[in-house]
Formats: sequence, C-alpha cells, structure tokens
Amino acid sequence: MWAHFRVLGLVAAGRDRGSFAFEAEALAKQIGYLIELVARSRPDWRLDIALTDLASRTPWLWSDLLDPLAARSPDVTFRMDPERTSGRGYYVDACYKLFAIDAAGQRIELADGGCTTWTRRLISDAKERLVISGLGFERLLWSAA
Repeated sequence: MWAHFRVLGLVAAGRDRGSFAFEAEALAKQIGYLIELVARSRPDWRLDIALTDLASRTPWLWSDLLDPLAARSPDVTFRMDPERTSGRGYYVDACYKLFAIDAAGQRIELADGGCTTWTRRLISDAKERLVISGLGFERLLWSAA
C-alpha cells in the first residue's frame, strides 16, 4: 500500500518446547498486544485478524490460539485465511495479518507477522524459534479525510 512507513517491530526468540508451544504463546502475546494497542489508539475501528496455517494445523490453531484470543477480545473478528499467498516461503508454520475497518468503512492493513527460520539459520540450530510482528505506525495514525 505504501512504499515507506515507520514500523513497530515485535520479536520473540526461544527454544522449541514441542507441540508448537513456543510459537503459539509468542503469536498470542504479539497479536494480543497489537489488538490492545490499536483498540486504545483507535477505539472507533473494528479489527479483523486473518491467520494462515502453513503447516496443516488448522483445527489446533483454532482451538489453542484463535479461540482463546477471541475470548479475550470478543469485538475482534478472527478467521483463517488459507488463500493468502504473500509471505509463503518467508514465514513457516503460521502467519497472520491484522486489518482495521475505520469509521468510513475503509479497510486498512495494519500489521503482519508470523514464524520465521532466521535464528535457526543464523546459529545452525533447528531447535531455535522466532516469531515476529510489524505494525505500520502511519497506518495506525491514518484516518480517512
């Protein structure tokens, strides 16, 4: 949408604990934090979280990630997005996009995140895990005129 913008970056690195536990916890914390940030900054916006399963875990992602987030944020729409093409090959396991719908009905992509292999490759250790998120600040501050 915009070639240049300021970004808030969130990063969680850790060790594989099995059963996607580290990644799910980090995704829940990052998505939850961004929901809270946007809700406090723009209470008039509706939020939509689109999660993409890149590792055939959709039922588990619903029950262990999206359903608990939805219970904490009942005004936010949570959904799976199997059609997403961007980020495949960049993200592994799961990725998401956070959209806002402003008071004028304009849909704005605010944030993107997911699991990557950066730390695994950097230190040559398959047990390393990394979850990242980025939110475009100009998009958060933008409003339709």
